[in-house]
Amino acid sequence: MTADGVGAEQPARVGSDADAARRAAALAAPRVPRKFVVWAAVAVVVLAGGGMLLERVFTSVGLNSYSISASSSASPGKRASKSAVVPLRSFMGITAGSGALGPALSLTDQRGRSVTLESLRGRVVVLTFFDAGCDDICPVLGAEIRRAESQLGAKASTVAFVAVNTDPRTLSVAATARTSSRLGLASRPNWYFLTGSLASLDTVWTRYGITVEVARATHQVAHTELMIFLDRTLHERIEATPVGDQKRGGTTTLPAASIVRFGDGIASYARTLLH
Repeated sequence: MTADGVGAEQPARVGSDADAARRAAALAAPRVPRKFVVWAAVAVVVLAGGGMLLERVFTSVGLNSYSISASSSASPGKRASKSAVVPLRSFMGITAGSGALGPALSLTDQRGRSVTLESLRGRVVVLTFFDAGCDDICPVLGAEIRRAESQLGAKASTVAFVAVNTDPRTLSVAATARTSSRLGLASRPNWYFLTGSLASLDTVWTRYGITVEVARATHQVAHTELMIFLDRTLHERIEATPVGDQKRGGTTTLPAASIVRFGDGIASYARTLLH
């Protein structure tokens, strides 16, 4: 037996020279005309290009948005970007939402105003979670949200983009205001960066299944990466997993083309819930 468990091949019995010649002719691979090879290569290129074009067409009309997978096996926040080679739903880690009413929350936005989930009823809510200190995936998500809003155009006012602070070290409204400005979102009326006391934030994290951990040595914050799409009646319909390439220092980056694609995806999925 060989190492992989397959029996060693026994030597073939040698017959006459004529028999050997016939066996060689029978086993030889058939010649493929050169023209066939050329045309086959052309066909592969055309089909590949056509597939990419079709996906762009489907995405532009929202068809990809209905292709919701049952689960995602990717690790939150640590998937390397492969946006050019995977379907949009896989790239975004799309799964079906629970369908339940979103858990209540009552926090304070970057303007110092009280915001409850109920106060957003009537709009589609894109809910996500990141640090007020903006030292993780925040810059990537901020750029994607700006892109999504621009893609929504006149419908942007019917979508609320909400982020809940996940940094227990930085709880102030001033911090969320600074980060909103840093992200270019401070002037957007449909942007809400929410914070509050540690107790109130911890309640929200628990209700939405968000785990927040602070490393004892480096004080670096790690948390669950999640984006939830709630319909106009505040029911959880779609979930996505924000993606990024995490660097050794803890910062997260993403190629510009991937940011554009994820942002367009946010707009596309939000648009399906407006109908």
